[in-house]
Amino acid sequence: MGEFEGTVVDIDLRYTTIQDEDRKILIPNSTLFKKEIALMNRESNNSQAA
Repeated sequence: MGEFEGTVVDIDLRYTTIQDEDRKILIPNSTLFKKEIALMNRESNNSQAA
């Protein structure tokens, strides 16, 4: 999403929780539907738009 980077740890009805190195970030699901998301593959560090 550009603004946030981390690992998805929970998906709720209204929010998705992402864990980065030192904090948890709550992102409204409506934001995820409207913006492009880059999925990172840990093994190869390749990204792809979703």
